[in-house]
Amino acid sequence: MKTTILTNEIFPGDISVDSYPWLSLLEIVNWKIDQLDIVNESISSSLYYSIILDLAGIIEGFTNQTLDTVLDLRTSVSYTIEELADLKDSDFWEDSKNEEDDFNLRLIKDVREKLYSSTWTGYNNIFKLIFGKSILEKIKPETWKGINSLFTLRNMIIHGKVLTINYNQIAESDEYSITVDNKYQGVYSYLTEKKIVEVGPTGYVELISKMSIDHYYRNMNSYIKEIVVGIENIKERNEIVEICSMNKDLVDILNSDIL
Repeated sequence: MKTTILTNEIFPGDISVDSYPWLSLLEIVNWKIDQLDIVNESISSSLYYSIILDLAGIIEGFTNQTLDTVLDLRTSVSYTIEELADLKDSDFWEDSKNEEDDFNLRLIKDVREKLYSSTWTGYNNIFKLIFGKSILEKIKPETWKGINSLFTLRNMIIHGKVLTINYNQIAESDEYSITVDNKYQGVYSYLTEKKIVEVGPTGYVELISKMSIDHYYRNMNSYIKEIVVGIENIKERNEIVEICSMNKDLVDILNSDIL
């Protein structure tokens, strides 16, 4: 379909309609978590993996939305002279005195193109360019550590990597040392450190469980709130909060006492 007819529009002309897929992901994540208590073990295992992918999508979507929104504000004439002056210390606007300067416009275009094509690993550099500080400098080290663990797990799942847990008998005892293949080992070490690796009745461990899902969910909440709180410019922060307010669960996250 290349054309359509719009009805009930008072003012004719070009129209753009925004939607935010990452906000919808948060709603479905909460629904899936509720289902974990009522579905059978086979379905719950599938939901665990699905929730991991959704949580990473929410974090990536939120981060992209934050960067895109702030970039729009900093390149918009909606800023007053006084508000632009407040941003002079930013790396992005350093030594910039003319919004219409061709060099600045090319810089803006370059940053925007990088943002549109970026994946999670590229956001930190763009974040530092726009805010003058890296993501790690804006959030707590433990939050960053948890986010990296989540994305390692997400990448292994989404690329179809087999999760292999090895049990190596110690001498001739009934004890077994545990190792995990590939990058899953880093995830296992992280979750073990957090004391949230579950052990089944027969001694086998469960890397992905309700406990680990709950942990990564709380970590996502912390990340979102710490990023929002860390935005020093009030106008920029309020703009992000306004977008987040479209989702009740995000409003609860921003109002929660998790910092």
